[in-house]
Amino acid sequence: MPAFFRLQLCWLAASFVFPTVGLVLASAGVGDPLLLSDIALPATLACWIGGLLTPWVLGGDASRQARRTGFVLLWSAIAIAFPLSWDLPWAILHHWVYGATAADASKWYFWAYAVADTRFLRSEPLMVIVEYWSGVIGVVEIVFLGLFLSNKLSAAVRFFIAAGCFQFYGTSVFFISEIARNLADIRPDAISYLKFFGLNGMWLVMPAASGFVLMQLMKDPGYDARATTRRLFGRAKPPILMDGRL
Repeated sequence: MPAFFRLQLCWLAASFVFPTVGLVLASAGVGDPLLLSDIALPATLACWIGGLLTPWVLGGDASRQARRTGFVLLWSAIAIAFPLSWDLPWAILHHWVYGATAADASKWYFWAYAVADTRFLRSEPLMVIVEYWSGVIGVVEIVFLGLFLSNKLSAAVRFFIAAGCFQFYGTSVFFISEIARNLADIRPDAISYLKFFGLNGMWLVMPAASGFVLMQLMKDPGYDARATTRRLFGRAKPPILMDGRL
């Protein structure tokens, strides 16, 4: 397994660890819930950015194909995991989350972001629609990843473009609806603005960036997504011996 990809996996794992630790501490009544949210969510964003920069900054002597594939795989993992683990569950449970406060330890997982964007504490209908939309996009990303790893690249690209367009549209509605209200629902402090613009802005920027990298991979007629991914995970098949020779 290339060192850069191992580091990418560490970044990805850390992006789950921070909110999980925050939830455990908040549920146990250890630490200030607001402080925990102001640490966990920016740390999660930093992990995303660190993981996505790693192939380009710390790729070492890894091939261009390997670095590009690592980038696409990491963004796909983020684009699948987080909409399906936060956006969709919030949409399903929004009535339960409604009106949550710092004292509601069991709701901290959702409250940690919602305290910065109070639309999620009021169960605004538009937000419910947008978050269900995000959940559907997560499923589309799963289809893309399955096709990509099966080397059905032409079909994979179509699903990737569909997911990217859906992400851009949903996030644009998310931002424009709040900017039109002069950010009235955003808690007026630097960390809340970082949560609002940073965590959500990824879904405006990264579909285009990842799409560009994916198209660079597609330009190589000999590109094998499955084999490259196996090499990244250190599971490349050994050479076949024929007549005693490699």
